Amino acid sequence: DAIKGGLAAYLGLVFFGPWGGLAGGILAMLGHTFNPWFGFKPSGKGVASGFGIICVLMPKVMLVSICVFIVVVAVSRFVSLGSVLGAVTVIIMALAFREELPNIIFALIAVSLIVFRHIGNLKRIINGTEPKFGQKQAKDNKK
Repeated sequence: DAIKGGLAAYLGLVFFGPWGGLAGGILAMLGHTFNPWFGFKPSGKGVASGFGIICVLMPKVMLVSICVFIVVVAVSRFVSLGSVLGAVTVIIMALAFREELPNIIFALIAVSLIVFRHIGNLKRIINGTEPKFGQKQAKDNKK
């Protein structure tokens, strides 16, 4: 999924410039998150494809974001929390590094999608029912 997202962003960037990278990235994330092969029902949460896209569009931003993800997961053992906080870091770092406007727009859209797709996980963290990294996941916690 990361390769798929990164390749879409890369091809868009090479052939159409920064706005093409934005378009390729958004389309890859939407295709990953609402897969047409599954009837556009919500499937992935966009993190893996988003990772690949950000690696291509904003590699410095991704380095900081992946560090946040690793630290949050190491401390909390919640992969979903690490994913959300790592994603939010993308927006903050895109602004801090003064990325181009298409990249900032992509970050806003991608992070909004990732946070939206993780609402159930965040509710389970608050309720104390979200499995931690390494724990077996109960059948009713999959969504």
